[in-house]
Amino acid sequence: MVGMSDRNQTAKPMANVGGPVADPQSAADLGFLGELGFGKAVAVSVVLAGDKGSKGSQGAPGAPGARMAPPATPGVYVLWERSTGDLVYAGLAGVRWSAGSAKTSSTLARRLGDHLAARRADVLTSYLFERFVCRNFDPAWPALFVSGKLSIRDLVVEFLERDVSIAWVSTPDYATAKRVEDLVRGGMLGITPVVNPL
Repeated sequence: MVGMSDRNQTAKPMANVGGPVADPQSAADLGFLGELGFGKAVAVSVVLAGDKGSKGSQGAPGAPGARMAPPATPGVYVLWERSTGDLVYAGLAGVRWSAGSAKTSSTLARRLGDHLAARRADVLTSYLFERFVCRNFDPAWPALFVSGKLSIRDLVVEFLERDVSIAWVSTPDYATAKRVEDLVRGGMLGITPVVNPL
């Protein structure tokens, strides 16, 4: 992967990828990994430009008028830092999902929407502020926080839009999403997430 950094990483070799895998389920899980790599990631600004309620992608990333929207399905997603190539975070969706259900509270679309909005209740917002945004800490920030002229959310949203790309893959169910997320967090992309490695 171009521009990958070894900082804070404990990558494991991708020995099983492309080689014999005894368990057919494991082979299927490994197949999902190809969709989560740095090269498949789309800038957050492209995703945020997507229409609310869209299902899937419309147009190719980078094409004029292109917009991407995660689907209302279970799956796995990763956040990549574009400037360093670091894997920021790996997550999953679908714990309460069921085929044919109108509930959308546990889908890729909902989970990524919550993360990209950088809501205060989303713990990822705190992690991104502490581990990434504070690299460029400005001594003026505390006074601006106290006056209400700046918020942690503002800074995290700016970081997401400026320097984060995301990739996701739909899975048939939550159990598959959990197995694939564990593979990613364990280093099967050749790098472990900065925020939540296994």
